[in-house]
Amino acid sequence: MSVYVREVLTVKEIALIMGSFPDTFAGRRNRAMTLVQFRCMLRVSELLSLIPSDYNVNAHTIRVRRGKGNKSRIVHVPADAREALDAWMAERGTIGGKKPIFCTENGDGLHRCNVNKVLKHTAELAGIDKRVHTHQMRYSGASMLFRAGANLSLVQGQLGHSKVSTTSQYLLDVDPSERVDALEKIKW
Repeated sequence: MSVYVREVLTVKEIALIMGSFPDTFAGRRNRAMTLVQFRCMLRVSELLSLIPSDYNVNAHTIRVRRGKGNKSRIVHVPADAREALDAWMAERGTIGGKKPIFCTENGDGLHRCNVNKVLKHTAELAGIDKRVHTHQMRYSGASMLFRAGANLSLVQGQLGHSKVSTTSQYLLDVDPSERVDALEKIKW
């Protein structure tokens, strides 16, 4: 039996992607959307269902109202993602408060297939020579957060997993001894 190891993006590849969005309304939206998804480790469905009231500017958090299994959670928004999100929210401006955060100029919601196409196209523009997709942003973020020293339970909470075993599947690219060390630190 072989174990499938998800291909994660490196910090350099993420930076190349972020720098490849055009300076247009859609490009700035897509850059903010991709950075928020990556840094907050959101599922694309969670990302696209966000409305302005889900973003707490003062607490630096996003409330995910309808996660997998219809569970809600609060996720931290790191500084770089906050900066991009704040700039996007200012540009988005007068589009209605009940409309999705990441929307068209008319306030229409985006479709998950389009989000994946935009990311794939932008990765190609950036010269990334691997298959890039929205869910990869999620587990690349989890891997980077874990490698930066976050404990497994923090990564688990950010991802919205109810089981540690599910979270550990997102970290298959991490050296097994690092995962074991993290699992050993969890106090039941």
